Amino acid sequence: LKFSALVAKRFSGLTVKGGVMESTGGVGIDYEIIKDRLTVGLDAFDFGRERSEHPHLKAYGNYDIVKNLFITGGVDDILNSENDLRTFFFGFGIKFADEDLKTLLGAVPLKP
Repeated sequence: LKFSALVAKRFSGLTVKGGVMESTGGVGIDYEIIKDRLTVGLDAFDFGRERSEHPHLKAYGNYDIVKNLFITGGVDDILNSENDLRTFFFGFGIKFADEDLKTLLGAVPLKP
């Protein structure tokens, strides 16, 4: 089981992010090709690996099907082809913006 928690800052079509990626420290960038629909990205993390292995580098693309649901695909562990660690992946995800979380948390009743 791995955990990710990131903080990101968006500058026009470019997003810079950092934090915990797959339970290790990491950084990444995303670039919007089609506004709010298609994004390509590159993440680097797990810099403390064994000497024979390079840091973990992941290249991917995300396509937003609807506002909060996207499909993703790419190549994981690009730099470690010698150790048979390079893999292709495909999946889906859910994302929430600050406004979505405010709405969700505001609807939760709290009793004193």
